[in-house]
Amino acid sequence: LPVRRADITLVTSFQGSGDLGYNDLIFDGVCNAASATGATLSVIRPTSTDDVRRELEQWITEGDTSSTGLIRVLVFSSMDYAFALRGLDTPDSNHLILVVDGDEEQLPAWCRAVSFDRYGASYLAGCMAGECPCPVIMAARAGDPVLQRAIDGFSDGYTGVNAYNSSSAPQLKYLADDYSGFASADKAYRFCSSLPEGAFVFPLAGGSDSGVYKYIREHDFTNILAAGMDVDCSGMAPRIPFSLTVRVDKAIEKILTAVMHNDMTLLPSAPYDLESGYVTIEVNPGFYDSLLIWEDYYDSPDYWENRKTTFLRTAIEAERKNSQTQRQ
Repeated sequence: LPVRRADITLVTSFQGSGDLGYNDLIFDGVCNAASATGATLSVIRPTSTDDVRRELEQWITEGDTSSTGLIRVLVFSSMDYAFALRGLDTPDSNHLILVVDGDEEQLPAWCRAVSFDRYGASYLAGCMAGECPCPVIMAARAGDPVLQRAIDGFSDGYTGVNAYNSSSAPQLKYLADDYSGFASADKAYRFCSSLPEGAFVFPLAGGSDSGVYKYIREHDFTNILAAGMDVDCSGMAPRIPFSLTVRVDKAIEKILTAVMHNDMTLLPSAPYDLESGYVTIEVNPGFYDSLLIWEDYYDSPDYWENRKTTFLRTAIEAERKNSQTQRQ
């Protein structure tokens, strides 16, 4: 199919790009698609909800594209912006809004979502951390459905295989009551200082996760472990045995490139997940290279890879069952 003339607008999260994680992956995916198809690209960095609404209204009213063949795509990097879509006039068919990590059931019919279900990969992470006696989930805020799926997955995986106490559950810590929890690295750092030795931190706080990695870097003799999040974090700090990676850049690039070729069949009808390979666990091959102290339970150099291999199929099955329950 020939490439259509296209205009892509990315609306970043309030935190913006530059987090070396999820927001940068969204930016990379959009940029790669624009580069591959010759599309015009613009980036909007809102600082308030009023900015979001104003920019969206301007985007919709910038003209009828039916006579030019131009397709205009607006990429919302957060479901938090869905409020701005309510009550707006439906644009013509050459306008498409794509919401990253959105809930399509809560979006207008003329919007689409590209979503990533972290339940299965988080379940696998919980299984892999199952022998740790002090698991901790550090989340940005309560009430976020994307974070809640990961919280549930890690908790279910850990309690399912916990070798110490089958009735125990991970500790859950929220950094804030609002979006600031994603930009509170100092709070995350201080929280780590209060944890017992041997704790395992599963961080779900966006840019705030850097506070966890900083704490580990600055305390050579801490025995705290942490999972990497969204991207391979093995180079950010020692004591990261594995990372939960979300290939949001690859998914967005694939979808947008297909749209530019007038192929709408790749717009997803279900979230990307562990089974699809877009949300997965990557074991850190250099984890043991810089350890100064460690616990006996993971003293084998193949420990983390073996845990992943052992529980991968279990996690996929748990993901399938949980997704079926969610749809009922």
